[in-house]
Amino acid sequence: MAKKPRPPKKARPAGARRPAAKKSVRRGPSLGLMIAGLVALAVLVTAGAAVFVSSSVGERSARSTVATDLRGSQAVQTAFQQQRYQRLNLISRIFATDQVLTSYLAEAAQKRDEAAILASVEEYQNLLTFDLAVVLDRDGVVLTRTDSRSATAEDLSSTPLVAVALKESKASGVWQQGEQLYHAVAVPLVRQFELVGYIAVAYAINDTLAVQTERAGGAETVFLANAATGPSAAASTLDGGQTAALIAALRKAGDVLNRVIDRGETASDVELDLGGERWVAFLSPLRDAGGNSIGAVVALTSVADQIGAFEQIRWLTAGAALVALALGALLALLIARGTEQPMRRVADAVEGVAQGQWESPLPAVGGDPGRVSAALREHLGQLREKTALEFVAGRVARLLPEPSKDSAQAKAQALQTCLLSVELRRYADAKLGYDPEEGVARFTRDIQRISTSSSTHQGRVASVCGHRVMVAFDGNGAGYRALSAAAEIMLTLSQPDSVFDEPSPPTVALSNGPVLSGSVPVGDRAGALLAGLPVQMLESLMREAAPGGIYFTKQVYQELAQTLQQAQIEVKGQRGILTPQPLYFVDADAAARATGAKALTETTSQVSGEARSLADLRPGMMLAGRFDLLSEMGGGRLGVVWKAQDRDLGDLVTLKMLRPEAVQDAVQFDRLKRSVARARSIRHPNVLSVLDFGEADRMPYIEGEYARGMSLAYVLEQAQQVPVVAGVRMARQIAWALSAAHGQQLLHGGLKPENILVETAGGTVRVMDFGMHAPVRPGAEVPRPAYLAPEQLEGREPDSRADFFSYGVVVYRLLTGKLPYPGASVGEVRQRIANEQPAPPTSLVAEIPAPLEALMMRCLAPNPDQRYSSITELLADLDAVKV
Repeated sequence: MAKKPRPPKKARPAGARRPAAKKSVRRGPSLGLMIAGLVALAVLVTAGAAVFVSSSVGERSARSTVATDLRGSQAVQTAFQQQRYQRLNLISRIFATDQVLTSYLAEAAQKRDEAAILASVEEYQNLLTFDLAVVLDRDGVVLTRTDSRSATAEDLSSTPLVAVALKESKASGVWQQGEQLYHAVAVPLVRQFELVGYIAVAYAINDTLAVQTERAGGAETVFLANAATGPSAAASTLDGGQTAALIAALRKAGDVLNRVIDRGETASDVELDLGGERWVAFLSPLRDAGGNSIGAVVALTSVADQIGAFEQIRWLTAGAALVALALGALLALLIARGTEQPMRRVADAVEGVAQGQWESPLPAVGGDPGRVSAALREHLGQLREKTALEFVAGRVARLLPEPSKDSAQAKAQALQTCLLSVELRRYADAKLGYDPEEGVARFTRDIQRISTSSSTHQGRVASVCGHRVMVAFDGNGAGYRALSAAAEIMLTLSQPDSVFDEPSPPTVALSNGPVLSGSVPVGDRAGALLAGLPVQMLESLMREAAPGGIYFTKQVYQELAQTLQQAQIEVKGQRGILTPQPLYFVDADAAARATGAKALTETTSQVSGEARSLADLRPGMMLAGRFDLLSEMGGGRLGVVWKAQDRDLGDLVTLKMLRPEAVQDAVQFDRLKRSVARARSIRHPNVLSVLDFGEADRMPYIEGEYARGMSLAYVLEQAQQVPVVAGVRMARQIAWALSAAHGQQLLHGGLKPENILVETAGGTVRVMDFGMHAPVRPGAEVPRPAYLAPEQLEGREPDSRADFFSYGVVVYRLLTGKLPYPGASVGEVRQRIANEQPAPPTSLVAEIPAPLEALMMRCLAPNPDQRYSSITELLADLDAVKV
């Protein structure tokens, strides 16, 4: 390539003095003479200084300029190399994370179908614009490569790039193929944690790269490869004759080439004679993936060009020098704005992408920066498809309430709710004033007991007004759960705290219907709002109620009638004294018989052999000198879940403090121990690990990994349904979690959105509570029956096919926003499964792929024999799903 002429260097010192001369102008009768004299003097001094500098300091300045240009060129070359590796890493990440492509390549590799592999890779090459891709098997043997269709079966395992990748799973560096050099990255291809091969992607080190480096750095650039016959030019900005002369001159310059190419050292200020001109070169090694030098990059500039600029300045007059400076400054400004600013905008956008800002705007510019911008824009379009799940998780995570005790951020909403009102009439006694501290402490214990009983039945304390507590139960089966909590609260609070205490049972009432929930300002604070007809009905019931009884409205009775009849409890409506509405009444023992509820301190643990209540747990407590309780996260049939700090591990964990009845039955307790033992052996990115099972202060607990996130139930509550691309990604991760558990012979037994966590950072899906679900007993409370397989609803022992049914329900709900077999009770769900067919998913969401629809419908088959027989079979069909 012919060498381009350079513009002359500008004399910046002269330009710096000119504004000062203008500021020295003053008004007066001799102004013209003064200006003329000052200008003449300035021109004379400037011209004399220029001649002096050119004569005495020109050589040194020229060398300094040469050194600066060479350092700049070296920095530009390093920056371009880093940029290329960054882009190659992004490209390789696409190949490594594209499970569909990986599966396709694996199948083609097994069939030795080189044409199919090459077609797939070339499709990505056209899309991502890289120069070379080589697909290798697990031993480093070429399956296909984009630059040669006859190079298959070539063993590249001994080449540094492939050797390092085989050993360390990833490699990057300069790759020499014959006399051609590449910037290359090699990564493994993995399908479902099984290595299927490797892929190397590369950009050629060619004349285009050399020209780009020369334009940005200001020095001629030559890339040398270490060929069998000695160094040869892989790329150059010089023409053929100049390049040959450069190699010959380097061979004569002592051991420069040996130092750089053989020993990997740098060589600076190397003086060369090319065609009678003096040049200065800077040589740095090109290193392969193993860190060994396999070539060199040479940046060189002409000393004569630099001295010529100073010679030109020597004969210019002061006026001509000023004009040249002004034109040069304007020209430099135009050039900088025309070339540097667009590239800087593109570089800023690239840096934003490197920091995770995928939505960084890419400028629409012309020239080479425009080509880079357009290629990067197209590449990012593909990456954004891969980040669909992260987007959904981030969007929903913004709706999470901030951690605060203030209710100011409560969301305004209308809910179909069952309300439970507990009136602690013992605190209306004037004797409480005799010992206020004891009275407050006792009231605190009672409130904690109400909160614990409510949370274990998926209820929440909505308000505390005086000595009356109101609890809200939402969702399916709310009436049954409210009655269970009411019986448990009545039994617990009716017991005396000591032998000197007199039993003082509370008054309990239930109502249901639509209520308005949210926050309202009360002075400078926020207060909780709970309003509606059910609240008014509770007020009426409380005026009629007597201590020790559970009163409820006609609407609640209609919801509980079947449960009460099955327990052979006869309840008749009574006319109230103060209100015309009918009243329904059961005592605590009857409610406990209907729901199986027990007092918190009534049962005995198989672990400790002593009665123990969960109501004493509070934030700030320490258990067993090891666990610092931080906050209550929720509850269920097994117990109450706390966020805690494990001092032994030095990390945050979850503690599921088990209810005594969860471990009092020896058979159930042994079953739970076996499940926990198997769960502890599972270590998988999509499984929330179980860490320990033990006893703290005579209370059994299950310790688990803590992750910051939101339940899938919360995601679906906020988003109704998930976009298909993100939903498929979620479905894959849930299936991988099931695969990890089934590999340890552990079933989940109760998969539903509540025990699926979506991490707020990255959107990773984590499944929890494997093996924690006991078989459904007749008449027992089942919070989410729509997610259980029909054989589970019938009380039969489930196998892996029951997990597949639950999986199908979760994915169906995830993608369509609806349940395939909706129902609030076990009987209703069983009837729908027996008599109805779920709507085809594509009739609800047309974008769902047909293979995924077939997978869901097979999982939802009522007959277990028609479902998948193993998780491997399900994963195989899931791998075939493309979106």
